[in-house]
Order: sequence, then C-alpha cells, then structure tokens
Amino acid sequence: MPDNTDHLGELIGDTALRRIVALGTSAVFRDQTLIRKYWDTDAAHLDSGVQAHLYTRAEDIFVARIPVDGDAAERLAVALDVNHEIWRRFTGADLASSTSRVVMATGSADVAPPPRSTGQSASMTWLRGGLNDAVAAEWRDGVAAVLAFVPDAELLARLGFDADTDMSRRATVLARLMDKNHAMDLLAANGVACARTYNFEASEPPLTLLDRLPGGPQRYVVKPAGGAAGIGVFTDGGAGANQAAAIRHVAELRAAGKLPERFQVQEFLHGPVSGASMWLDGRGGCRVFEIHQQLFNEAGRFVGARWSRAGQAAQEADVLRAGRAMSAAVGHRLLVGIDHVSGVVLEVNPRVTAAAPIAHLLRYAADVEAAAGVGIERIDLDTTMAIPYTAIASGAVAAAGEAVRARFGTLVLPQGLNPWGNSRVVFVNDDQARSARAAFARRLE
Repeated sequence: MPDNTDHLGELIGDTALRRIVALGTSAVFRDQTLIRKYWDTDAAHLDSGVQAHLYTRAEDIFVARIPVDGDAAERLAVALDVNHEIWRRFTGADLASSTSRVVMATGSADVAPPPRSTGQSASMTWLRGGLNDAVAAEWRDGVAAVLAFVPDAELLARLGFDADTDMSRRATVLARLMDKNHAMDLLAANGVACARTYNFEASEPPLTLLDRLPGGPQRYVVKPAGGAAGIGVFTDGGAGANQAAAIRHVAELRAAGKLPERFQVQEFLHGPVSGASMWLDGRGGCRVFEIHQQLFNEAGRFVGARWSRAGQAAQEADVLRAGRAMSAAVGHRLLVGIDHVSGVVLEVNPRVTAAAPIAHLLRYAADVEAAAGVGIERIDLDTTMAIPYTAIASGAVAAAGEAVRARFGTLVLPQGLNPWGNSRVVFVNDDQARSARAAFARRLE
C-alpha cells in the first residue's frame, strides 16, 4: 500500500526511518478543561493509544498508555498479536506485534511501572510518564520519525522545535483553527458555505445572548469552542433548541460552573450530518480522502460512521468546493476534517478524526482484494464495541470474524483490540441493516 501518511497527520523527521506511533485522544481538545468539567476525569486518562494499532507497521515503535498492573503487558501483547494476525490474513498488512518495539506509558511521571511480567517480551518496555513523554524519549534516540496525529505546539516543543520554523508556524494555524469560534469566522469570511454561527465569551453579560440571538422558528446548537467528540454539545434532544431553550441552557451551564470560556450558538441544519477528511495544499487545492455519514448516540456523541462508494460520489462535488475555499483561506498545508450538511460546513477539525480508519482502509483496497478477494464498496466503523479480554485471548474474536465472513461476506477488522474497555472495529461490506455487525456482537456476548 502507499506509505505516505498525509491522511493521518504530519510525519516529522527522516521519512526513511521507522515511525513512532502514539495517538492521544486528549490532544483533539483545544480546551482541555472541558474534560474535567463534563467527564470528571483527567485528560491523560483518555490517552490509551490502542486504537492506533492499525496505523503501525511491524518495524514501527508503538506507544500505548495502559493500566499499571501485573499482567497488563501480557494482555497488550495478546491483543496486538491477535489483531496482527487478523489484518495479515485479510489485508496482507504487517502490523506491529508483541515482537515489535512497544512502549507502555504509565500515564504520569508519578506512577511507577510494575515489575516485568512473564508475558512481556524483550521488545516491550515500560516508561514512566504519558504518551508524549514516550514520544520525546524515542525521538531523542534518533532512530525514528514521529507520526504526529495532532502536530500541535505542545508536541513540537517536546521535540525541540523553536517558533521560527515552518512546522511551528503551521502548529499556530492549527491551534487557531481548533478554536471553533475562530475557525467559523475565518471560513465564513472567505466564502466557505457555513452554518450561521454566533460566537460568545463566558465573560460577556448573560443578556448579550438574548440581544444577539434571533428568535422565531430558527433552531440552534450550543457548542464549546475548544471541544471535540461531541463534548458539551446541546441540541435539545437532537431537534435543535429554540431561542429560549438555548438561552436557558447557557444560563444553567453558567450556574453550574460548566460554561466554557469560549462557546458558540449555531443555527441547526436539518438533514443527516456527514463528515469528510481532506488534505489542503494552502493554495486553493485540496484532495478528498473520504466522505462518510456520521452516527451519534442519544447524548450526541460520535459512535461510528458509514462510508459507501455511492455516498461519496454523491457528495464529492460539494465537499471539493468547500475544501478548495478552505485551502485558500487557511494558506497552509493541513489535514482537515469537516462536519457538514449537504456541503454546508458545521465545523472544521484540523487534525486526524475518529473516522480516520475509513481513509486508511481505502488505501489498502488493492491489498484487501488480493488477500480476501473482495472489493471495498462499504465501510462501517463502530467506535464503542464491547470485546472482553477473554474473547481476545480465547480466539473467540478471530472465530467470530471467520463466521461472519462465511455467512455475510463481511470482513471484520479491529482498529485496535483494547483489553480494558471498548474497541473500535471496522466492517467491510456489511449490509444496510448492519447484519454482520449485529451477528459479530452476538457471538461475543
């Protein structure tokens, strides 16, 4: 498959070297105080990194933050090896395994690693600290390039970049675009079709909201400016809030001490929400990687996506139009994801998004056809699939995948098998009712 990584982020360093792969979920939040306000946890607790397993190669350095206990290394080794074999068999990909260089971060410099376990191979080592601590330590050894999923200023500082470099200047642009208030202002001012958006600061008097927000039949969505993953998004049951409900919600957040420092109230657009990922060249050109339908749970949180060849073809002209206007407006090379309704942009995410497995798998299309004998027509991504460790270790995951393939012709490819929580799984060529996904889940219950 093609070895370029622009659909995932920046490859920093000598591209001929192996890669350091560490995907921290918390990095997608511009305002990390939201994690504590809404989810009552620390940012580091979101950073597993296991979901990045499908982006590795056998020679890469894979970094994950895992629980610090006696058999954690053994569990991770088993999960990596099971997933390695699944991808090798059905795509020909040679992902990292327990014999690859694997760094297990404890999550904090204050947390000591456990003693070496019997299931821990010589290539698997513990590091006291978080994901970026491990990345920086491996980077200093000069043996690998960094696959930067979110190449922000914090990571670049860890790697020793000063402010007067092209990479650092692009990180500044990325930081500004990760603020949804600034991003929507920039796009609207440069001719990108956007949902009408009203930007606010928590320090503004409460009556400002009433003064600026039109009433009447218009419905609204309330969003934190620095959020991600649906955190803090209010749609009043998914139908959009009227003026009174939006104002009341902001007042309730203020009273509870949860009102973000910067937030926005955006017009609610009726219709299915789609996502797209693309590469902007900064000169008015863009390359679309994929366009997908987004799936949300009752709380408005992203839980999956569906891509189809026909669906992408139907929306590509609208997305290209938006992407070219964004490229000219941003003026820098950048990986960007957008949420949109019929080409009207709701928000921009200048980084890898949760739907990245779709673009990644499409790059394996020829390998999948050669290894499994199927062309990719549809891809379903489930980000919250419960797969217990007992099923991973016993062979039940592999067996369930075999059974589903025999019955439905659907390939089941875990993005990464998480022995401690939900896993993310890709289904290739499931039907409209997601019958193969349902059958796979039943076999693991």
